[in-house]
Amino acid sequence: MGIGNANPTSRLDVIGNNSSDTLFHVKSANQSSKLVVLNNGNTGIGVTNPASRLDIKEKMRLSLPGSEAHLRFSGFWGGNNQNYNINIFDDSSNPGTLHMFR
Repeated sequence: MGIGNANPTSRLDVIGNNSSDTLFHVKSANQSSKLVVLNNGNTGIGVTNPASRLDIKEKMRLSLPGSEAHLRFSGFWGGNNQNYNINIFDDSSNPGTLHMFR
């Protein structure tokens, strides 16, 4: 189905000519922002003007199947492009223990 597009290439293909920086916006009944995607790819949940690829306001929950939950942040640090990893995980052999290392 094409919206603003006579030749859609996917099931929903939307092309707009709005001059706004907002590509996609979901609001609640009282008009509070729930989800926004900007033209630059930044995505906000509970944020109207996300400052990074994923910008979340309020609480976040991450659920993973299996016995251990693991969350990893990785990227480059400083001007010398050193790779870094920050890992946070729950040790299934020691219930209630949270490990964080770099």
